[in-house]
Amino acid sequence: ELNVADYFRANKMTFKPVLIEKLDELLQAYASGRCDTYTTDASGLAAVRAGEPGYFDPDSGLFVLTAITLAARERCCGEGCRHCPYPV
Repeated sequence: ELNVADYFRANKMTFKPVLIEKLDELLQAYASGRCDTYTTDASGLAAVRAGEPGYFDPDSGLFVLTAITLAARERCCGEGCRHCPYPV
């Protein structure tokens, strides 16, 4: 959220944050127009935009699955995924 606030402030824009914890609710809010945008880290956003299941983390060298990909599994795998949409 802080990155979004910084961006809007730098561009002299205002926004009202809508905090949504569950991925399916977030995607529904975005698709319906309730939210105009959502935020994640840059590589995660790039993967989502490209329709990729994930991205390579340059620091760890690991392939990290996006929350959208993980949500499609409909359950937590228990491996501690970085963007897991399911409460542990």
